[in-house]
Amino acid sequence: MTGSTSGGLKFDRIFIFFKTAAKEMKLLKHPQGIYVVKVDNITIDEKMEYQTLVFIVLYIITFFASSIALTAMGIDGLTSFSASVTTIGNVGPGFEQVSSLGNFSQLPDMAKYLLSVNMLLGRLEIFNVFALLLVRK
Repeated sequence: MTGSTSGGLKFDRIFIFFKTAAKEMKLLKHPQGIYVVKVDNITIDEKMEYQTLVFIVLYIITFFASSIALTAMGIDGLTSFSASVTTIGNVGPGFEQVSSLGNFSQLPDMAKYLLSVNMLLGRLEIFNVFALLLVRK
């Protein structure tokens, strides 16, 4: 699944996150120690570790922000939560109104626009879309 074209927190990012967390715990105990994160005997440099952590934080912030925005539109919590997860991860049906027995048609138009943005963020990767929108020369 690490090479999947759909968005979401892929296994390699989660794996690097936990390896980095373990490294940081070791550094708390032995501040002068030199520890590296390795995946399949390949050393992951600190810049990649940092980028992975930033991606995970941006992913979670985007997920929670869209869930809160959907709830503010009058959509129940479980539907908001699952609609955000399914659209940003491009993973299929959610729960409640957006389950396999329902669809997104009963949601307000603004919710559909927001979830469409989530789908783009998930499919094109968050960094790419944010870089396109935020970086100026």
